Amino acid sequence: MVFPNFLKIAVIPLRHIIEVNNNNSKNPKLSRGLESSIIKFLSEALGFKYRIFVTGDREWGRFTENGTWTGVIGMVQDNETIFDLDTWR
Repeated sequence: MVFPNFLKIAVIPLRHIIEVNNNNSKNPKLSRGLESSIIKFLSEALGFKYRIFVTGDREWGRFTENGTWTGVIGMVQDNETIFDLDTWR
C-alpha cells in the first residue's frame, strides 16, 4: 500500500493541543500544540503535504436523526476530509 502524498485533515482547535492560525480562514495553518507538532513531524518523515479544515460547528461529532454525523466525523463521512485529528473529550 502506498501512502498518499496529500491529506485533508479535519480538526477542532484546542489550546496547547492543536492550535490553528486563522488569519486566512479559507486556508488555516497549524501554529502550535502537541498534535500540530505530530502532524508536522509525520508530514516531513512520510513526505506528504496536508491541508487543515476546521469544523464549522466545532464538534467532534453527533449522530443526527436523519442518519448523518456533525463535526469532524461528518466531514470524514461526507468525504470532505480523509481523517480527523482531535482530542477525545
